[in-house]
Amino acid sequence: MYKIESGEATIEFELKGAQMISFKRKDRDFEYLWQPQENFWQGRNPILFPLVGSTADKQLHIHGKTYPIGNHGFARNSIFELVEQKKNAITFRLQDNEETRSQYPYSFNLECTYTLKEAEVEISYTITNRSEEMMPFTFGLHPAFSCPFEQGQSLEKVWLQFSSEESQRCGDFVMTQQKKIPLSEALFDQVKTLLFENCASSSVCLTDGTHGVQVSIVGYRWVAFWKQPQSRFVCIEPWHGHGDFDQKIRPFEEREGMIHLLPGKSFTTEYKIAVF
Repeated sequence: MYKIESGEATIEFELKGAQMISFKRKDRDFEYLWQPQENFWQGRNPILFPLVGSTADKQLHIHGKTYPIGNHGFARNSIFELVEQKKNAITFRLQDNEETRSQYPYSFNLECTYTLKEAEVEISYTITNRSEEMMPFTFGLHPAFSCPFEQGQSLEKVWLQFSSEESQRCGDFVMTQQKKIPLSEALFDQVKTLLFENCASSSVCLTDGTHGVQVSIVGYRWVAFWKQPQSRFVCIEPWHGHGDFDQKIRPFEEREGMIHLLPGKSFTTEYKIAVF
């Protein structure tokens, strides 16, 4: 277990997936990150690489060959190495290996750095193509936040608050020039995953009006909101890419949202999470 801290907060990590496993403010006894429970999702905040979601047949089709791969890729289950640790910052690295190449035939370097400033963590990801050919991939984040924020509080007391007015449609869900989405189990029964595209907002809060989390979404084409029925967490997921919406089998490099990285080049993306 690894730890960083500021004057206002602490974050703990594990090498598996380079995940945060705890995010707490020093002035209140509350765990902001979902702690897996029996019969519910066992993730916390996985890194989604080299794909977001899944393909129609659970395989990548690259250069005429097929590569079986799990939902959201392998980074979430890979053991990263510690690169550097300071009091308020930490960097982890994953490089391709025999196991990753059996699922994704490219040589890469993935580094993620967490920097804690007061009660906000800045998270930066850099992917470098170490192959001798163009490397296609998608990338996303999947943080799950403990919710509701008070003992005995119901989900109906919590809402999503966007920084700008949004007009979005996802299945039967429609919002028109609104900033607020009241949450309920019925909402997620109606639409299993709310997936928005090209949001006008720079950030979105999950809040009860007193406590909550704010997630920046600048630069991400898609953002998803998901929870399991009756669970006490809500995910806010900025994505570069998405899973297949149909059953069509297509070459991996032709999927929507694909990033095409030239040999020797790097791609960097970042976002922030603040707790209050």
